Amino acid sequence: MTKNETKWEYNYLKLYEYILIHKQFPDKKKEEHRGLLNWWKYNKRLIKSKNIDNVRLQRLIALSEMRLKRQPSSHIALSPTDNHLSEDVDGDIL
Repeated sequence: MTKNETKWEYNYLKLYEYILIHKQFPDKKKEEHRGLLNWWKYNKRLIKSKNIDNVRLQRLIALSEMRLKRQPSSHIALSPTDNHLSEDVDGDIL
C-alpha cells in the first residue's frame, strides 16, 4: 500500500468513525475536525471530475448514506400517489 493509499484509508476511517458517532459530517466552524471535512470536499471534487476509482467512489457513497438527512424547509413534497421522487433544494433525492 502506498503512502497516499494509507493516508486515504486513514482519513476514510476517521470520517467513518465521526459519522457513526455524530450522524453528520464535521462542522466547518469547529477546527478540530475541519481537516476531515476538507478531505471529504476534495473527494467530492474528484468525483465530479471523474478522477476517482470505482472502489473509492462506492465507499464514499456509503459514507454519505450513513448521515441523517434533514428535511429542508423548502423542498418539493409530492403526494404519495405521485410516481415521482421528492427532491430538496439541491436536487438530492429524499
